[in-house]
Amino acid sequence: MDNKKIKVLLLFPYLRTIAGVKVGKFQFKDLDDIKNETQDNREELGRILSTFRQKETRPIDAFNYLALEDTQDGLNKTFLALKRSLEIFRYLTVDPRGKGMEVEHTTLYAVFPDPKNPWKLQEKEEHFMYRIHENFAGKEQFASFPHASQRPLFYKDIYGDSPPSIDDKLMAKLEGNLDNTDLRAITWYNKTFSVSAVDDKENLLRLSGAFESHFSLDEEGGRQEALKKISEIISTHIPEPELKKILKDIKPFTTPMIIKRLAETVKTRTSSDSITKWFRKHFYSVGSGIRHGDEVAELPKPVVSKNKLGKSVWYAGDASHEFLNNVYFGQRLFKFLLEDKYFPYNEHIRKMALEQLEELLVSDEERLKILESALASRKIGEITPDDIRIAFSFSGTFYGNKERVLKILKRLLEELKTKQDIWSEILVHGDLLLAAKLSEQDFSDYEKTKPFYHALIEIDSIFHDKRTSLQVTDEEMKFFYIRQFISFAVHRLI
Repeated sequence: MDNKKIKVLLLFPYLRTIAGVKVGKFQFKDLDDIKNETQDNREELGRILSTFRQKETRPIDAFNYLALEDTQDGLNKTFLALKRSLEIFRYLTVDPRGKGMEVEHTTLYAVFPDPKNPWKLQEKEEHFMYRIHENFAGKEQFASFPHASQRPLFYKDIYGDSPPSIDDKLMAKLEGNLDNTDLRAITWYNKTFSVSAVDDKENLLRLSGAFESHFSLDEEGGRQEALKKISEIISTHIPEPELKKILKDIKPFTTPMIIKRLAETVKTRTSSDSITKWFRKHFYSVGSGIRHGDEVAELPKPVVSKNKLGKSVWYAGDASHEFLNNVYFGQRLFKFLLEDKYFPYNEHIRKMALEQLEELLVSDEERLKILESALASRKIGEITPDDIRIAFSFSGTFYGNKERVLKILKRLLEELKTKQDIWSEILVHGDLLLAAKLSEQDFSDYEKTKPFYHALIEIDSIFHDKRTSLQVTDEEMKFFYIRQFISFAVHRLI
């Protein structure tokens, strides 16, 4: 057994924080800790860091590091534990709604100094050689100092200087409970947040892998299981030599069986017909089409992702935001399912989270119909927050009849007029809008010389700055929903 100690320096050069970072049980040190290192380690870190560049090729000015020295067996065990912790840490730093970091920010480098350092070339200059692994991948790269410092090898085209914000309790919960199938699942999920992951088709396949792992269904295993059942049934009727050819012909038709099984799991976990339908018809079947070389549209167009006009990575016309990307919705759904498994929501929060997901699958055209119906059934002054809650989720991308938007806007302003304390703040602008006629193009003046344009902007601005109390009442919620619709109207009428 080889007990020879190996030195390795682990670096987070792009994490962009001057504070130390804890990844699982591993405490990475910060820039200020270098002064407490041995002179050899200080000099080593200085040479290694010169081979990295941050955005716009500037030298690294903030990084985290961990110096280790152990046997090969010891390092292997450490790396396996750290790799698991890193994937969980990375999962907690990314976010589908753009509030998190890119995968590249959490890139980890394992740097092995050559034991024979320093080398001398022609007895004139000392050179230091390093073996470098990125994210514990098998590919090995080499760098030398001072040459690499003049032409840095490692540069990530990433922006955003906000340091990671990790909830230690969530990290600890996942560290202690995440099983291996879900570790594989979040690994696939995390890959969709890379700055280089710009191909929606590839990302959709990565997410398919994430769902398969999360649902503990390996696709090939699922197919084999289906083929086995089919084989058992028909083997009593067909001679053995012909059986293999028949099973090969049948194999493409087993995909619907897998989709059905996965969709049933989605229905069980969410109890949502609309989310289950999306998964079956607009996500997994599209991914299957990509695998089998079908034509799959990549640009937004007004067709649903799977219908007689073909398949698309966009959910399209039936969705909010007019064109809903299937990768984005898949990321949102995966995150919900995983966290509901390990950090179960209370009933109220879970219901609200599912409603928010379902609302993404409803078009603004359908939302207008719901709102119009609710307003038609109530007299002025009698509408409730529940009647107009749908107004909260308008996306601002409705391209239909603007007369409908103006009619609803006027009806909601009439509702506000019954509350003198609110109406007094927008009295002049509100009366102007109640007199507005869209046919006169009162809202299309970008020079701000027409009163209706200015009135709508002013009301939106006044309400935007208005705060509600900490103890939210029904009246305040109603006002909040009306305010959201006014913001929507600003985008749709102007």
